[in-house]
Amino acid sequence: MEKRIGRILILLGLLIAVPLAAFGADLTIGTAITGIGNITMTSSTITATAFVGDGSGLTNLPIPATIPVGYTDGNLANACLGIDACRDHTSGNYNTGMGDAALMSNTTGVGNTAVGQNALVDNVVGSDNTAVGQSSLANNIADYNTAVGVLSLNANTTGYSNSAMGDSALLFNTTGNENTAVGVDALGSNVSGSLNTAIGAHADVNAINLTNATAIGANAKATASNSVMIGDVGSITPFRQAVTWIGGPTTWSSTSDIRAKEEIQDINYGLDFINALRPVQYKMKNGNGKTDFGFLAQDVQEILGADANIVSVMPDSLHMMALSYTGFIAPMVKAIQEQQQVIQQLRKELGELKATLAK
Repeated sequence: MEKRIGRILILLGLLIAVPLAAFGADLTIGTAITGIGNITMTSSTITATAFVGDGSGLTNLPIPATIPVGYTDGNLANACLGIDACRDHTSGNYNTGMGDAALMSNTTGVGNTAVGQNALVDNVVGSDNTAVGQSSLANNIADYNTAVGVLSLNANTTGYSNSAMGDSALLFNTTGNENTAVGVDALGSNVSGSLNTAIGAHADVNAINLTNATAIGANAKATASNSVMIGDVGSITPFRQAVTWIGGPTTWSSTSDIRAKEEIQDINYGLDFINALRPVQYKMKNGNGKTDFGFLAQDVQEILGADANIVSVMPDSLHMMALSYTGFIAPMVKAIQEQQQVIQQLRKELGELKATLAK
């Protein structure tokens, strides 16, 4: 009986000693508190709180309902797990850091989520950012950015409202705003440009500072601001036509409202313009081997000059020329009208001739 009582007393002593050692010697006030790890919760005055990790809760403020998990955190509704995760927090709330040095430098930033080694590591005051992946948004100090993928938005500093998904997406963006990149290395060349969109592996722009440029498809590259490139058209090898067909269940419509136009006048290009055109058949270099029909951009430009949008020059290193084939519709209609006038005049003259011969 005495041996049994002795064993019970020893067990009770261990149950009391272990949690006290976990809390730390400087615990003063607190209820429903759990501390696990070395030097957790010194001088704590918080209730309903759990601390896990060396130094977690070390400098906690007396705020309830806090769950810091990791290193030196303890503000409202923060959760941190990893060596140096959330290390420098002072008053930032609603942050989540998981991974070595995740959100390490954050002090007053609010609503950030960092998952991965060095994710949002240099963020100090930036808020409402999400970084998932090693070193994603590592240099960020701005707001409203989302990066998912290793090194995504890695160099971003003051750029805000950017979205990057994919390994190294928007890798070198620093000050550009409101860009969207989806795919490995997407928008990898952008540095200060804004409002750009790239969807597809290696989809990109060809300059560091374009605005409102869109590239859709693997290796597609937008070459000018306010332009859209669909598919890889010679972005790696000149004249290589990687995309050979684009289509859908309906036609493409263009804005043609009179309220969007000015300097409206009847067209001057009709039958003479159509007769001056040189229709050709050809095969695209490195294309699909099939025959195409159309015109040569240089021929059309020689007829119209450089002022008509029917001919355009791409702002790339090769200055490739392009044609808008819908631009030929109006001159063709004008040519038909002019030709119909000729036919009507000939019919009139023929009728008069028949009448004369009948006398």
